[in-house]
Amino acid sequence: RQVACVTMLVITFCVVTSPWYLLGCDSRTSVSRERLIRVFLSIGTCLAITPIALRCMVACACSSSYVRDAVWSVLGTWLASLLLVLHNVATPCVPMMHTICFGAVLNVEGLVFVWNACLIV
Repeated sequence: RQVACVTMLVITFCVVTSPWYLLGCDSRTSVSRERLIRVFLSIGTCLAITPIALRCMVACACSSSYVRDAVWSVLGTWLASLLLVLHNVATPCVPMMHTICFGAVLNVEGLVFVWNACLIV
């Protein structure tokens, strides 16, 4: 479990700090204010959900399937926030990433939504 937490921290650090060299990948155009706001919001979301996901992983006794499903739901939200950061930062640099990241974000968010709906019902 500790290895998984350290891995989550390393992945989050790499994804959150990577935008700064990808942000101005096209030197011919300046970075728009809207894009900067999108990048900062997605990074903020990622940084906000990471401690929650880590706390759930550390504290999970997994005594019931409901708790286990709730933890996986939080981890899915963390993954969706990471993919959203990649989508907002890397897509202008690598156009093929736009389709891949956007599809992955939608699929993970849909999965988390269905998971939450099943937990509520």
